[in-house]
Amino acid sequence: MGPDINRGMLEFTEGRRIGERGLFWLKVHLANKFGKDKLPLIDRAAYAEEIMESVHRISDDPRSNLEWLQADSPWQALAACFELSKAMRLENPADYICHLHVHVDGSCNGM
Repeated sequence: MGPDINRGMLEFTEGRRIGERGLFWLKVHLANKFGKDKLPLIDRAAYAEEIMESVHRISDDPRSNLEWLQADSPWQALAACFELSKAMRLENPADYICHLHVHVDGSCNGM
């Protein structure tokens, strides 16, 4: 799959409207990158909401707000902060056009 920095820079050329479901999964993705991947999904999304002030600070100035460097996957966490911050600043976050790939673990999906 490649190193964290490569994954953190990877974006889709064509974005898609994120919708409510996509917004939920973006929050889960951010929590996963910050090492909360063992929590129930709903708690991961809640964690992202809890740290939203930090997400906005990091997105605005990642050089001065270095909390993202403590994440399990710092470059992917930074990318998720950028996307989630932009979405959450909209009047309707579900209308955000997202370009970020969101990882979903499929190791135990029975396929």
